[in-house]
Amino acid sequence: MVDKRKKILTAAEILLAERGFYGLSMKALADSAGVAAGTIYRYFENKEDMINQLHQHVKQELAVVTFKGLDQELSQKEKYALCWRNTYQSVLTNPNRLIAVSMLFLRPCVKGQEMLSCNDQLFAPLFNIYEQGIREQIFHDFPIPALISLSFESSVNLAKKVINHSIEQPDEQLIRQIIDASWQAILKPTH
Repeated sequence: MVDKRKKILTAAEILLAERGFYGLSMKALADSAGVAAGTIYRYFENKEDMINQLHQHVKQELAVVTFKGLDQELSQKEKYALCWRNTYQSVLTNPNRLIAVSMLFLRPCVKGQEMLSCNDQLFAPLFNIYEQGIREQIFHDFPIPALISLSFESSVNLAKKVINHSIEQPDEQLIRQIIDASWQAILKPTH
């Protein structure tokens, strides 16, 4: 049962990225997932419920990818670099997810607290890096979403530029320099 639900959610994510919300009909979803239309309603009350569950599913998948290999023995900077690198590679390997994420997280009916936020336990390891840096007075004392915008989001933005052929794929040395520069952006000047 779980496999069918996941199959439907995977198909929904792809259709959403390709066609948008209006092109994501339950008929098209059933066809794409290879299930009968009625099967979808065993897992989801309606399209809105399916979209809400897709939102949660995508957040869970993002968290798994972002924190792959994360070890508490790593330094704060090593944890940050690992998460940054994982996110960068994830966007490069699945650019459709970026489109789906943008649509899911920015749809008008989503309230601020439902979006990816500092209260989201799925992303606690990332937020903990920032909270610890603020607590230890290593980072600027900015709101965490601002710190993320200054630093971590550079992984997504760089991957977008590579996908769009705005820049060539950076080599390993340049990736390390970019990660370091994004880390430096949130450090207080004395560090």
